[in-house]
Amino acid sequence: YAGKQQSTILQLIGRHLLKCYLSGEPTDGIDVSELRDALSQPNAELHQLAKLIYKSDGISIAYAELLNKADRPILKEVRRNTAKGERVYIQFIYERFLEYILSQAFIEMHSSPQPGHFIDALKATEASVVWIGALRNALIDTCISADNFDIFIQLHNNWGDDYNVMSLLNDFIGALISENYENQLFRLLKLLISGSQTDNALIEQFNQVVKTIESNQADD
Repeated sequence: YAGKQQSTILQLIGRHLLKCYLSGEPTDGIDVSELRDALSQPNAELHQLAKLIYKSDGISIAYAELLNKADRPILKEVRRNTAKGERVYIQFIYERFLEYILSQAFIEMHSSPQPGHFIDALKATEASVVWIGALRNALIDTCISADNFDIFIQLHNNWGDDYNVMSLLNDFIGALISENYENQLFRLLKLLISGSQTDNALIEQFNQVVKTIESNQADD
């Protein structure tokens, strides 16, 4: 039961933070004061999350475990100086987990994300490391689930001259290398080269990736 509640808590935090990013006000945390206020406001956006975190005698077991999990806690509460004075925020301990939660919220929001969704997301706010990482994860999950790279190819062909789009696509390829998606990587790069025979940069990139993979295999 607590595990299911924990999953819901993380999902709701992800939805809220994603909304902040898409509205041009990115943040990595939730103000505890706003969360407590939402507890008594049934129509407040954070009301459901507040109910899962706070109980009449303190905080829920599910939330407490997310804060104090012995092997690897996921959340933490930190004090910050803001324009409203010192506030306590709930945030993820690891940025990589924040990226993952944002990516899952993005996929949930769009069901089957299309190129335009990624473009709109990149235009919505500054292309920070976390935001690019979240969109990269969403793009990888979308492509792997569909077992094709149509969205990647469309982004490359239609928006390849955009710096932020190329940052996303390069990060995508880098992740395929680091996570050992070798078969998918070769498929993708061959598609890119076959569609851009005169693009020497892509051919050079392909050759470099092959060398990197061969080097990693030799090290193993």
